[in-house]
Amino acid sequence: MIIVITNETNDPDKVRALLQNHPAFLSLEPHLTDEARRVAYARSFTAVAGVEVPYPLHVIKNDISRIETAWGLTK
Repeated sequence: MIIVITNETNDPDKVRALLQNHPAFLSLEPHLTDEARRVAYARSFTAVAGVEVPYPLHVIKNDISRIETAWGLTK
């Protein structure tokens, strides 16, 4: 999901729309932190220098890593 959306656009507003409509996000959303959920639904985003993916996806990516670790999916 992160790669697909990043390849499609870097515009944070478009990212938000693509993210909210992606089937993987719909199943992931209930497991996100409040911060990640806020970023996914916010109207505007703060640009983060040096981040390769758009800021909203950067936050979601960090939450995915947290969830994978909590569920024992990573080593």
